[in-house]
Amino acid sequence: MKLLRNWLFPELLLFHEKDDRKRAWRNAEYAVLKKPALWVGVLTIVVGGAYLTFSLPSLGVPIGHRGKVRGVIMAVEILAGYTLVWSFRRSIRRNLRMDLAQLGVPICVACGYNLTGNVSGVCPECATKVER
Repeated sequence: MKLLRNWLFPELLLFHEKDDRKRAWRNAEYAVLKKPALWVGVLTIVVGGAYLTFSLPSLGVPIGHRGKVRGVIMAVEILAGYTLVWSFRRSIRRNLRMDLAQLGVPICVACGYNLTGNVSGVCPECATKVER
């Protein structure tokens, strides 16, 4: 799980202190958990999957095939869950970059470009003005 999180959110590797990394991750998580769109997505996935699973008999699915159909429903729910996480990934990464910038790590908050040695005040990757 840690390896997957570091792959999805490479900004976590730029925190020098473990406590800073944990605090930043909690802040990013909290910011996303406050978004109503996340909860609408979660409810849609859970309620939709439960509805389909429990309505298999009324849909006319033979008893012998219900296990297979439930497996497909579960696979679709897992895929939808990963899609939901992926859709909020940008927001989480931006929050992590803001925490890095507050700690003095030279990073562009908009795109994550390493700004070590940059004196122009503009990110060469995305042309965002960078505050010192």
